[in-house]
Amino acid sequence: MAEAPSNEMIERLAEKLSPEGKEVLARMLRGEGETLGASDEEYDAAVRETAERISKLPVSDQEIFSRLFSLYAQQSAESAEEARREGEEIKRAADIVQRAIELSGVENMRVSEAFEWLRKEGELTEEEWRFYESVKDREVEVPI
Repeated sequence: MAEAPSNEMIERLAEKLSPEGKEVLARMLRGEGETLGASDEEYDAAVRETAERISKLPVSDQEIFSRLFSLYAQQSAESAEEARREGEEIKRAADIVQRAIELSGVENMRVSEAFEWLRKEGELTEEEWRFYESVKDREVEVPI
């Protein structure tokens, strides 16, 4: 998958909009936060309103909006893919830690302790060790 477009790239493209197009974009982005908790009907109405506003803009602005929407979609897809990969890595590490706890009889282990214990006991595959080496220095944000 190609790298997600940068916000800078999107901003440069948005700068090419006419003043009316910039107003529609600003309104759309402000409305994005308002539609997060909206019902399906409210969301659909907001989308229809935005589409109607865009349809009244010059063709050049409509083409820019089309490219902007494509870039936003690419960003969203890349973010979703990254979150999926991180989730898989966290689950994989958790499964390995759980295995170390079960084999060692120790009730609570840090990730590094679990991997090290399994390695010393000969219970860690080379592939698992490479996985640990690739993720050990990453910081993981855990929502509270």
